[in-house]
Amino acid sequence: MDIRKMVFFLVFTGTYFQAQHSEDQEALKKCSKEFNKKTCLSDEDHDNILFYLDQCPNEIGPIENHGCP
Repeated sequence: MDIRKMVFFLVFTGTYFQAQHSEDQEALKKCSKEFNKKTCLSDEDHDNILFYLDQCPNEIGPIENHGCP
């Protein structure tokens, strides 16, 4: 039973990150040149907008404002 949960988690996690970084390939490539991929796919301000898509990555803001207050 634990193996099934682990497999589901790994598949879900891989699918989630694949879907997230496919939103804007050019923005991700640009971010990856300046930062590492882990940073680009993070959400340090916890506003549910990934670092590479967040125009204000250190401030919480809605998606309508691209992550800015």
